[in-house]
Order: sequence, then structure tokens, then C-alpha cells
Amino acid sequence: GLLIQAGLLKYLISLLGERGLLLVSFCCGTVHNLIYGFAPVKSVLYLGLCLSQLTNTNNPLLSSLASKCVASTEQGRIQGALFSLTSLAEAMGPLCFNFIYRNIHLAGPGTMFVFGAFLYSCGLVAVSLTSSKKNESQVAEFDDEQEHLLP
Repeated sequence: GLLIQAGLLKYLISLLGERGLLLVSFCCGTVHNLIYGFAPVKSVLYLGLCLSQLTNTNNPLLSSLASKCVASTEQGRIQGALFSLTSLAEAMGPLCFNFIYRNIHLAGPGTMFVFGAFLYSCGLVAVSLTSSKKNESQVAEFDDEQEHLLP
């Protein structure tokens, strides 16, 4: 994760763009969780581990994209909302996955990883349905309208 964020993140963003890298990150999250859930032998888990490293870019990319989708006067609110959602997910995630691990065995012992793959795929769909060009132009228009209100 450190290698990707410190060394490769800038290159990957220039290659794919923030939204494209976020889509790749969610795809890797989906695939690595499926690998963890259905790995027939321990050595296959290393492939999942390699793919999981790219998912460490999710929070910085989501924060960056969200900040570009709101007016400059709303930056604090959107970052606070993202931080709140992250905190909620970090608190509820272990409880949900523990419940699934102990009580639901649809895909065997890897059911919780299949559920994780489902969550990543939901994020993938949500990001793929957003239009970055439309949001950026709306924010620019909103900022232009707000300029006359500032002293």
C-alpha cells in the first residue's frame, strides 16, 4: 500500500485519471475478495494480496473526486461527511463481517469475502454511473454564481 501511494499513485493517476483509477481500484477490490473467498490453495491468496494493495487508494481518490464535485464553500462539509462515513464503516464493518462469518455460510467459510466483493462491486457501479464532466461544469457554474456574494 505504501509503495503504491508514495511512488505509483501520481503515475497511475496521470495514466488513468482519478475516476479511472478508482474504477480499477474497486475492480481489484472485488476480484481480491473473490480470490480470498474461493481460493483452492494457500498460494493463490498471494495473488489476492497483490491485488488488494491497489484498494488502498480508495479513500484519497474518493476524497479528491468528492471535493471536485462541490463548490469551494462546501469543501469542509463534504470532507466531514466522507470522514464520518469512513468512521461508521470502520466501526460497523467488523461487526457485519463477524456476523456473516458466524451465521451465513452460502459460499462456505469464504462467505464474508464474497460479501466484501459484493460491496466493492456496489461501489464500482456507483462510481461508473457518475459523470465527472457534468459535475465539474456544475461546480464551476455554482462557484461563478457565488463570487458576487463574497465581500
